[in-house]
Amino acid sequence: GDLDFGDILVSGKASKETIQPKSGKEFIVKGQPNRNISIAFNNVELNNYLWVSNNSGKSGTLKFTPNVVLKNKTKALKSGDNLILQPNGLIGEIKLNVGGSISISPNQPVGDYEGTFTVSVSY
Repeated sequence: GDLDFGDILVSGKASKETIQPKSGKEFIVKGQPNRNISIAFNNVELNNYLWVSNNSGKSGTLKFTPNVVLKNKTKALKSGDNLILQPNGLIGEIKLNVGGSISISPNQPVGDYEGTFTVSVSY
């Protein structure tokens, strides 16, 4: 699913926009109950290249810093954290909520910024 930061007005001052994990997207990881897993994710560089190619303007990038938590928890998970799939009937699962922030420079080029954020799970 998409995390949409909406329309942001560039004010000539640096700013930061944040989506809290509980307001972001939920992902369900399923597997064998009580199985140890490891999650991995990174910051992502977003860009407005597609928007610029369709509308002209100046190209730009933004850094997306993810905030990943277990559902109903507040402690941020770190890439490489180990988790246990919790029994739910015959299936093990955990629910991850993903939010994050972007830092906007004072003269950030306009456009729709896009990128792909991946959470990898290893058994």
